[in-house]
Amino acid sequence: MGIFRNMSQLEAVVFDMDGVLIDSEPLWRKAEIAVMAQYGIQLTEADCIRLMGLRTDEVVKQIAVDFGQSLDIGKVSHEIIESVCDLIKKEGRAIQPFCKLAVDLKNRQIPLAVATSSPMQVVEAVLERTGLTAVFKILVSAEHFPFGKPHPQVYIEACAGLQIPATNCLAIEDSLNGTLAAKAARMKVLSVPEKETLGNKAFGIADYLFQEPTEACNFVRSLFL
Repeated sequence: MGIFRNMSQLEAVVFDMDGVLIDSEPLWRKAEIAVMAQYGIQLTEADCIRLMGLRTDEVVKQIAVDFGQSLDIGKVSHEIIESVCDLIKKEGRAIQPFCKLAVDLKNRQIPLAVATSSPMQVVEAVLERTGLTAVFKILVSAEHFPFGKPHPQVYIEACAGLQIPATNCLAIEDSLNGTLAAKAARMKVLSVPEKETLGNKAFGIADYLFQEPTEACNFVRSLFL
């Protein structure tokens, strides 16, 4: 579905988290719909998918605009995050091909980072649930940045933490906002969109596009292992 653009300089891999390491996107949608219902806002799956990859407070701000509601952004964001963490601990399913890939890369001493729009509270819950707590050298959350994805700062900071030029790092993403962020950071990007967004032609900006994780992981292994 695509051709890599000069991948020979790759030295490190930066993983998105939600939808890559764990199948948490449905859990985010479940939490957003449930919490917003308490405020009389009837979100749909399509509403949530459109906002996928944004930071939680930015999701809430956009929902407030879309539905013409006045919401306490901090309070509602906190409620969604608490709900998601609870769902992850109870129902979270690791995306095994990517989790195994991360372990394999770690064992070959490939520098690894996580770059996510999710707050560190969610990062910790995910890494505990997936058993990856000791795998990543750098964890970067956009929680306290001025902007989350699609702004590139979270990826720029992850590459800086690894002390490797962004142009020599591969980002693994599932959302369009994340793909945009990684490309803006001048990284190479491998995208595996959720089935609901696979037909979105905007993913054509990715350096490589896969339909399912196993094929994508085998390709990454061919680059690094």
